[in-house]
Amino acid sequence: MMARPHKPTELLELSGAFRKNPARRRVNPKTENPLGDAPEYLRADERVAWAEIVFHLPEGVAVGSDRIALELFCQLVAKMRRRVATAAETGQLIKMFACFGFSPSDRSRISVAPKTEEADPYERF
Repeated sequence: MMARPHKPTELLELSGAFRKNPARRRVNPKTENPLGDAPEYLRADERVAWAEIVFHLPEGVAVGSDRIALELFCQLVAKMRRRVATAAETGQLIKMFACFGFSPSDRSRISVAPKTEEADPYERF
């Protein structure tokens, strides 16, 4: 039996879980590294999957530190499309859909920090 997944910090915040125990508050690490282009070593059909997935990703979900997970996602999508994915790989693919917010219910669980507009240094002139 698998352990229950962690509840997102934002939901714990909303439910007031940290009022009683503020020391339990988790800090979500942030990264600004861009996702970038598909790696050259991916097969042609995997690179096509990369472009399609990146095009459809909800904004702000994937960054540079997610590249390896996205590679796996692309490889599984390509295998599924070639109809050679095993049942276990199909199960992994469904989990990858959830990780990247590729279903309506999964998108509702994703929390992305809003973009902050950089101040124009010449605005005051």
